[in-house]
Amino acid sequence: MKTDDYIFSKESIREWIADKIAATFTPVDHRSGQLLSFSCMFNSLCVTDWLTAQENPVKMYWSSRDAHLEIAAIGFADTVDLKRVPCLDEALAEIEKNLANGSVDIRYYGGICFDMTDSEAAAWEGLGHYYFFVPKFELRQKKNQSVFLFNVLATPQDDVTSITNQFLESLDKLSFDIDAPTATLTDKSRLPSVLRRSDRPNQDRWQKQTREMIDLIEAGRVKKIVQTRITTLELSKRPDPFRLLNCVKSRSINTYDFCFQIDTEHSFIGCSPECLYKKEGSSICSEALAGTNVRAADHELNRQLQKELLESQKEIEEHEYVFENIKSELEKICSKVVVVDKREVLPLKQIQHLRSRFAGTLKKGVDNRDILCALHPTAAVNGYPKKAALALIHQHETFSRGWYAGPVGWIGRGQSEFAVAIRSAHIAGQRVQLFAGAGIVGASDPGREWEETEMKMAPFLGLFEPSLKS
Repeated sequence: MKTDDYIFSKESIREWIADKIAATFTPVDHRSGQLLSFSCMFNSLCVTDWLTAQENPVKMYWSSRDAHLEIAAIGFADTVDLKRVPCLDEALAEIEKNLANGSVDIRYYGGICFDMTDSEAAAWEGLGHYYFFVPKFELRQKKNQSVFLFNVLATPQDDVTSITNQFLESLDKLSFDIDAPTATLTDKSRLPSVLRRSDRPNQDRWQKQTREMIDLIEAGRVKKIVQTRITTLELSKRPDPFRLLNCVKSRSINTYDFCFQIDTEHSFIGCSPECLYKKEGSSICSEALAGTNVRAADHELNRQLQKELLESQKEIEEHEYVFENIKSELEKICSKVVVVDKREVLPLKQIQHLRSRFAGTLKKGVDNRDILCALHPTAAVNGYPKKAALALIHQHETFSRGWYAGPVGWIGRGQSEFAVAIRSAHIAGQRVQLFAGAGIVGASDPGREWEETEMKMAPFLGLFEPSLKS
């Protein structure tokens, strides 16, 4: 049947997927089960409208930076986390095994905390040190086509009838009433007001710590270190994470947009400009993103600001450490590495960054475990050299970064894509924690570094500006 024959509705999905199960299901012979996926296609849809309409407490949204791929997901078909698998290496190995045994369309979505040795990261409710899951339902939007998928972990005891019943029972809990206008999702007046704001560290302490970092750099302890701060907003009520994400997304360009909501109280959202890597077969691409300047609306003024960014010795130095770090790590896992762009400007809505791009061919046998171990954390969010910078972060930061600056994305069979979770926020009830960092080098100015972190938080803070001023 043609795509045009079907209107996106519960009735059409029920008919199509039930037919797919009946036509393609074969008995499972894996004792641990097998992840199966059944899908149907439709014309282009608004995935955010559909996702917002759902009552399920488990929701996920992902959008690629080029906006060519949008994914909305509901519920769990399978999960891999610290409670189930005791270490990240084993967790990633299990994901690869499950993907190899399952349907070709199966994907695990999730992320990893910035620092696996951080005991406080476990306090990030529902997320912890790492969390990956296969959704029960997905709506993938690519170009002008939408694919709806039902994913299930089938056991040797399952047959066509039991799988169909699982599908029908779960489908009945979904809503397809998506008549609400998309514009309401970007209406910041519908967001709760701010009761209190607190900064950790505060501005004075931040600048003092920055001067201490510069002293350590001049003493040769490290060449670059990324200093992070948290701004906590206590709101009048719990925010809708998808409304907040859409408001931030409407103020952003050239970003990966994501939301992981594991229950109704806790979620992690962000609009990140930074690609950690994208893998297709044996091909991999990655980026070095570091060096920052403000962006102006006036075209001529912005050309001058870009010129200043490209010629700033301080910003070039900060960027160069990231460039060398990623290039050397890629060379360890690739048989060939090409620098696609040595240094260009990536424009965002209010700021712009220096970016270098790489393409490589992975060595035989290299998988996502090897790539993540090699690339994360990059010098863009950690510092350089890696071990020395991380040791200083342990000494000087008095809070957990959690998933901030960690890898977030998805893993499929032969494909994967991860962003670095910067420009992000952790929501816990009525509390929203915003994170931002700045790369400190010898030529850094403490006051300007604070201003840079304020600019990086601006897409979030600007949404609450009236209540923050009151």
